[in-house]
Amino acid sequence: MIYMKTATLFRKLDKTAFECLESAFKLCQAKRNPQVEIEHFLNQILLKGDNDLQLIMSHYQMATEKLAKDLQVALDRLPRGASAVSEFSPQIGLAIQDAWFAASMAFNEGAIRVGHLILAMKLNSEMSR
Repeated sequence: MIYMKTATLFRKLDKTAFECLESAFKLCQAKRNPQVEIEHFLNQILLKGDNDLQLIMSHYQMATEKLAKDLQVALDRLPRGASAVSEFSPQIGLAIQDAWFAASMAFNEGAIRVGHLILAMKLNSEMSR
């Protein structure tokens, strides 16, 4: 697989996805977790509202409250006590990289939308759990 620098990938995010990633970083700091995890990112995407995740959930008649609760449980399981956020988890980088390939190659888009991220996570056997 081709490796892309994280900063290059982050610039490929559309405004909504980038704002959610920024919010995920702030949430991680507030919870004193050592690194920004997919759980932080998904939680902020869900809270942001009015994005592809809500459309996907509506289409499949998924309960927002259940996902919010499940994400909160997952966030509560993350290690705490870090004095600073050291990095983004490798899974975030992989999800964004795979989403960029989907966005650019499969959908001929110039930016990564939340829907591309959800697709990338769903197609990755580890992240789809």
